[in-house]
This record gives sequence, structure tokens and C-alpha cells, in this order.
Amino acid sequence: MNQAKEVIFSNRVTDVWDYPKLSIYNNEKERDPNYFAFLSTDNKSFTRDMRLYVHIPFCQSFCSFCQFYKEPCNNEEMMRQYVDAVVKELQFYAGTRYMSDATVSSIYFGGGDPSCLKYEYFEQIMAAIKRDFRVTSDVSITVEGNVKFLLDRHRLAMYMEHKVSRISFGVQTFNESIRKKLLLKPSLTDIHHLIGLFKDFHFSNYTFDLMYNLPDQTIDDLASDIEQAIQLDPHFIDFFNLNIYPNTRFYETVYQKDVFKLKPSKANEYRMVKHIHEDMTRRGYDRVCSVTYSRREREPHFGLKQFLQGSDMLGIGASARSFLYNKSYRNVCSVQQYIGLVEENRLPVETGLSLGEEEISTRRIVLFPTLLRMKQEDLPDRTDFLDKINILIRSGYLEEDEDYIRLTVEGGNWVGNIQKFLYEDKWRETEFSTFLTSVKAGKSAYNQDLMGVRKSIARTEKEGLSQ
Repeated sequence: MNQAKEVIFSNRVTDVWDYPKLSIYNNEKERDPNYFAFLSTDNKSFTRDMRLYVHIPFCQSFCSFCQFYKEPCNNEEMMRQYVDAVVKELQFYAGTRYMSDATVSSIYFGGGDPSCLKYEYFEQIMAAIKRDFRVTSDVSITVEGNVKFLLDRHRLAMYMEHKVSRISFGVQTFNESIRKKLLLKPSLTDIHHLIGLFKDFHFSNYTFDLMYNLPDQTIDDLASDIEQAIQLDPHFIDFFNLNIYPNTRFYETVYQKDVFKLKPSKANEYRMVKHIHEDMTRRGYDRVCSVTYSRREREPHFGLKQFLQGSDMLGIGASARSFLYNKSYRNVCSVQQYIGLVEENRLPVETGLSLGEEEISTRRIVLFPTLLRMKQEDLPDRTDFLDKINILIRSGYLEEDEDYIRLTVEGGNWVGNIQKFLYEDKWRETEFSTFLTSVKAGKSAYNQDLMGVRKSIARTEKEGLSQ
């Protein structure tokens, strides 16, 4: 039992969006020859609809800070082969007994940059989904995109034809100097033109990201970003703190070169997240999840809420994550490997975990702070959790009434810390071990791959693998 009466957080950590974290260094899928046997069984566990995630790893921008797996979008043959593989992977899952009763109620195209796909490729994937899966008539469809590609009227018309319900894109900052240093290609004029185009199509459910604790960014810069953002009247605004991983080119640029004068800091990050909440609520916006504000909605978009509350999620494509039958797994982080494995009629999975009942209940608890509240009736009857919840209440980060446990205003500034406090010790230690092993291996800790890694380190790692 945790005997601490209170806990005081001092350094913010990033929000947790998946638990336990997947790692190539802790791979139960490799140790269990029957890991995917569940796909051959009748699925009687569906109490909610399923989320379908499709990863499009191709990207034109390659923003300096981004650690998501991606490839340049100028290789037409690779893109064609990739889309064919995505369709084949979709067909495989749709043909399993486990999926025979599945109903897809949300579809999310993430990247990379899904908007860089040729029209016919997007059509090909959507046709496969609608042909091979049972899709609800009111399915929620989200597409991430890049401002440059979204400025294409024909592309937007195609999205409207397929009843895309939400489009998300990155702004990150309106500060021209910082944008240039971060290699953000769309101009502010492009962003304003895109908003005008959305209005031409009478499309209002657009969302964009802003980032804080960027190098050279001050509180005044952030306040200016917020002011300019609300003038564009998005349905949601997402605020993400910057993460900088060791071994990466961006780490070297920020900390070892004379590019930025003001370095990111944990103290600055806390001041900024606090300012965001104060400023947004003053302007009449509701905080609908840990990173998202809206003045039209009181809840986050359906697909996110669906995933965080434990619905099955099928991830398709290179580096895509799935959560099915209490199994959490990730596809290979390589387009070439992904295509090759799918063409060989093999599941393109590189790592996976099997979660027991206690780990599933822990997962629900760890992820609930992202949604800001949890029903009392959904709280697992486990002494270890109740002790931790009570400590967080005494410390002023949580509060409760008869119906809910919810984050306080101050708790909203420490979402990631609250989540890490709720971790089981085993997974806290495993996550830290993965980070250290990745750094020592010369890899990025995000996917334990070479994405964004400095050339000298990446070259050494590849040479080691070839020996």
C-alpha cells in the first residue's frame, strides 16, 4: 500500500495516449506462437463499435520535431504498392471470424500526411473499407492533412462526397520566425486561404494543432498564437507540448547548435499550459479533453473518446497500432517491410503485448485523465488504485462527487504526471528501460526506430545491424 499522504509534481511529463507502451524490447508476440489465435474465434466481446485507424506514412513536410514514422511522398511506385498492401491487410482482417460481427463506427486516417494520397488511392481504400466491413450509416471519418494539399478543391470535394466529418491539420505556431526554423512549409496566407475554402464548402468541423514550449517561444508568442487561432474559428483547437528525443537531429539543432536562443524548459512548459487554460476559458472555450478546447462541444470527437474508453481499435498500415481482444500490438515501422510481409500473406506486426484483467483495468485508469473525468461506477475495486486516487485528491489534483472523479483545474496542468503516478510499477520500469535502451542503441525512443535520428548515429546503427 502506498503510504504517502500527498504528492507534489514538479516537472511535467507528456500525456499518455496508450498503455502499456509498446516496445520492440518487450515483445510477447514473438514468445507466443498462438498470439493471433483469437482472430479465428467468434468474437462475443463486442459491447461497443470498433474504431478503424489507417496510417498513411507519406509526407511532404518532414517537420523537424515530428517523430511519427513517415516516408517522402515523391515515390509513386512505393505509394501504389503501399495502398495495395493496405487494401490487402484490410481484406485479411475482414475475413476473420473475429471480425465477422464487428461494426466500424469511426475511421481515422493518420500520418504522415493522408492528404498527399492521390485521389484514386483514397477512393481505393475507402471502397475496400465499405465493401469488406460493416460500417455504420453515421460513421465518424477523420482525415489528417497538410495545408498545401488541403487547398485542392477537388480533394475537399472528394472528402465531402465520402462524408468525411472532420479534417485536422497542423498550424503549430503563427510566429513566422519560429515557423521558418521548424521547417513548417505552409505560409500563413495558405492557412487563411484554407479556412476560406472550408467556408466555401460549408464545412465547419475543422481542427488544428498549436504547440507550446517551442524553442524561442515566449508567453507573449503563445498568447498571440491563441488570439490568431480563435479568429479562424475552428471546431476544436488541440494544444500539444513539444517533445525532443535524444539522438535526433532536432535535439542537436535545439541544444547543440546556435539556431535558437531560448531553449524549451519544464518551467516554461508549466507556465504555458497554465496560460492556455486560463486564456481559453476566459474566451468561453470548454476543455473537452486534456489537450483540446472547443466552444461548440462539451466532449472530444467520437473516435478519440471511443478509443480511450476501451473499444477495440484495428490499426492498418506501417507503424499502426491495434488494440483487439485485450492485445496491444504495432505493425512494422518500415514501408518496405510492411509491403513485403503483406505480399507474403503474413501479418506485418513487429511487437505486441497480451494484457490480463488487472492490466486492462489499469489501462482504463491510466487513460481516464485524458478525458478529464471518470464515473465512480467504472472505478475498479482495487485497493492499490483507491489509495492512489485518494492521494491525488488530497494533493489537489483530483476531486470527486457521488457520480464522478474528475481532474481539478490544477490537475489539468499535470495530466501526464497523474497518469504516470497511476502506472503499475512493472510498466513504469519497462517504459524507462525502453527509453534507455533506445538511447544506447542510437535510436529514437518513440518507436525505437531511426526516424529523425542524426545521420552519424543512424549510420553506426545500420552498420552494426549488417555485421
